[in-house]
Amino acid sequence: MWCLRMIIGIVGLTSLGATAGGQVVVELVPDNPGPYTGSESLTVDVWLHSQIDDDALLTVIQLDFTNTPPELSLDDSFTFDFSAIPEGDGFASFPELPVPFAFESRGCWCPSFWLPLPAQGLQHIGSIGAVVPSEPGVYCLDALNADEPDSALCLRGALIHSNVRPPDYLIYKEWRASNGDLTGGILDFVVSPPIPALSDVGLTVMMCLLVILGCWSILRRRVRGYT
Repeated sequence: MWCLRMIIGIVGLTSLGATAGGQVVVELVPDNPGPYTGSESLTVDVWLHSQIDDDALLTVIQLDFTNTPPELSLDDSFTFDFSAIPEGDGFASFPELPVPFAFESRGCWCPSFWLPLPAQGLQHIGSIGAVVPSEPGVYCLDALNADEPDSALCLRGALIHSNVRPPDYLIYKEWRASNGDLTGGILDFVVSPPIPALSDVGLTVMMCLLVILGCWSILRRRVRGYT
């Protein structure tokens, strides 16, 4: 796997001059939007939102969950979704966290086997399961690790390789989180302490107080009536 990433990283460097100007936002959408009181199990869908005016065809996708705190318990692997590829899934996937990685493995110039990302549009690329911590606090799910220094071997930090399709031709693009071409990818889970429920003893005490207060009000009215 690392050898494959090394090859892709070298290819990315040779084409770096054509990568400027593109931008994609990674959007994280949980199936349970909260509020959270702790220990909820949920699934977070990962979407790519294109910010450019041309269609793109994705050939490499890498996420990086390294910056996600261990208290936010994630699944061991990321579930990639390549169902939108016209000719079927031709991607080789290495879904294990913290750096899940997938690339088009047919080794040919075959746009029908690449994952489409519509101009100014959305594309679902997969999902990850998580369990919210039981302790109150703010826990950040980070899918990009954008503060990772740019690496020639592309072993860390989120990145996407694609071919952007203006009319009649393709332009190679590489979007990385480390240089700001790939943004978003962060979701905060706010866990609040649960509102304490009244115990049976508490309910009994409250009822007794209400009865006493009611009797006192009745007696007071009667005393006033006699006077």
